[in-house]
Amino acid sequence: MNSEDLIIPLLLACVVSVWLIVLFVRLCGRVKAIKALLIAAYDLEEFNMYGVTNFRKKKPQPETDSN
Repeated sequence: MNSEDLIIPLLLACVVSVWLIVLFVRLCGRVKAIKALLIAAYDLEEFNMYGVTNFRKKKPQPETDSN
C-alpha cells in the first residue's frame, strides 16, 4: 500500500470526525436549552451541594405591603 491509497480513507476519517464534533456541540446546546425550559416550567432552582448539582422548588418570596 502506498501513500496515495491512504489519502481517501484518511480524508474520509477527518470529515467524519469533524461532523461528529459539530453534532456533539449542537446536542450540548440543545440539552442546555431543554434544561432551562424544564427549570422554568417546574419553577425550580439549581444549587450545588458537595460538588453535585441539585434542583429544588423555589421558595415563595414573601410579599411586602408598601402601604
